Amino acid sequence: FFVMRALWLVVLLGLLVYRVDSRCTGNAIGPTEFRVRGNRIEYRYSGDEGWTKFFLRSMGYSPAPPTFDATDKPYGDFYSTEFRHLHERDLPLIRKMGANSIRLWSWNYMGTTVGNHADFLDLCWNNGQTPLRVFLPFDMGALGPDGQLIYKDLGNAQTRRAVVSDWATLIDQYWRHPAIMGWLIGNELDVAFGGYLNELFSLANLMIDVAKEVTKGKVQLITMPLSETSFLRLVKKYYAVMQFDFWSLQTYDRYTKTPEDYVNATYDKRNPDVVLKPIVVTEFGSSSIQVSKDEKGKRIQFSNESMQVEQLLSFVNRVENFTHIIAGYSVMEWVDEWWKTATDFKNPNCPNHRSDLHTFCAHYVNSGDDLVIAIHEEWLGIWTQTLPEKSRSTVSYCIQPKLAYFALAEIWNGSSVHGERCAIDKYPDPVVYMLGPMLVALLFELAYVLYFRFTMWKSGGKGTGGRLLSVSKRPSSSKLDLTAMDDDAELGHKSEDPLKDAMPRDAMAEFFDVQARVAAAFEPYQPRS
Repeated sequence: FFVMRALWLVVLLGLLVYRVDSRCTGNAIGPTEFRVRGNRIEYRYSGDEGWTKFFLRSMGYSPAPPTFDATDKPYGDFYSTEFRHLHERDLPLIRKMGANSIRLWSWNYMGTTVGNHADFLDLCWNNGQTPLRVFLPFDMGALGPDGQLIYKDLGNAQTRRAVVSDWATLIDQYWRHPAIMGWLIGNELDVAFGGYLNELFSLANLMIDVAKEVTKGKVQLITMPLSETSFLRLVKKYYAVMQFDFWSLQTYDRYTKTPEDYVNATYDKRNPDVVLKPIVVTEFGSSSIQVSKDEKGKRIQFSNESMQVEQLLSFVNRVENFTHIIAGYSVMEWVDEWWKTATDFKNPNCPNHRSDLHTFCAHYVNSGDDLVIAIHEEWLGIWTQTLPEKSRSTVSYCIQPKLAYFALAEIWNGSSVHGERCAIDKYPDPVVYMLGPMLVALLFELAYVLYFRFTMWKSGGKGTGGRLLSVSKRPSSSKLDLTAMDDDAELGHKSEDPLKDAMPRDAMAEFFDVQARVAAAFEPYQPRS
């Protein structure tokens, strides 16, 4: 028994050593340093002297499978080890198509350890071979269980301390990993905190100072993604005082504004005495759903992947040819997310909150010149998803490429793959899972039988194991004599006097009444005459 336990311990230690050796321990390598020089982003590894130019070609990545709702656990954080099967399916494809970074949402760092996300970051780092750089989000616009902002009043000193404390926790946990490129303060916070803009931007500067202290001056890039509706107005007001490494905006305006418009306006609105900072488009996307009308004038919606390709490439080509001030962009997004319904006033079936249905609900944004754009957020992906297929011990999460995937891979000088790609999530087979406890119970039963036989053999067949349990040994509330009886007495061949003497008077009558009824039950049946 001791030898078996020792061998089992050796096997476990061997598996542990193999696991640690086979994965990249990114934190042990040290952080990658990034900086902005002039109109471009540069990076270098720890210990290097030279800097390398970096132009962001990023993919928005939130691999929420169908049937998963971001408002339920894990609340949009699909980057933990629990979803490694999705990461192993997607990250090699993103890398292969030519992307060099990914932009994330809903990264849950509170109440967790770095181990929950270490596998994901290690897969992004890929042992330094064509790594995917990561922008981590600080979800400052998060809502609480009551549907209200967690950080409500940004002018309140207690709220500001809570923001800075949580921000420092996030930075301290992850800044040492070489895959980390930078940090995003919220997501279009100018919308959520429109009435507290001065408080918002002053707090952002304070957060940048804290980040520099936490990382001892080796902080990566920091910015705050703004909505296109207020971007130019905010640039004009805050450009001279903000410490952002670059300005970032999120645009779905594919008709009236171009990258040149934003850049030229930024030149015009900034203070001439302030150094010009680059712009990064942290979100741009186009859905693969087209809205039209049929012959009777009825509104219809249908898939149009060619339209998605045309609109994406029109924007991407302009950005790629305007790199003297634009430092990169992120395409929205990798896969369709089925949970993103909307209150579509033009569609009576909306909103539809079923995350197992791919709906056509849209929301609408003003694009200037009285033009309204319908955005179908469930269809922004360049891969489409299918419903998970379940078996007894696995679940398959499969995706199919859209035309936009192949078009982007060609522009990014990458390579593409054809056909379906699936991630297999394995869990214990319920039948096999039950066999374990059943086997343990069987082994215990076998051990008991062997012990029983052994004691009989050792006592020559006359041990306690070979005797019937006497009445005086059976559990009873009566004060019975626990002296064992011989086999003959147990079988009723001796007088009942010992039993009478052993039992208290109040129990004797009941005992013999039961004994008589039992004896009568075994007498031959005598029909009435």
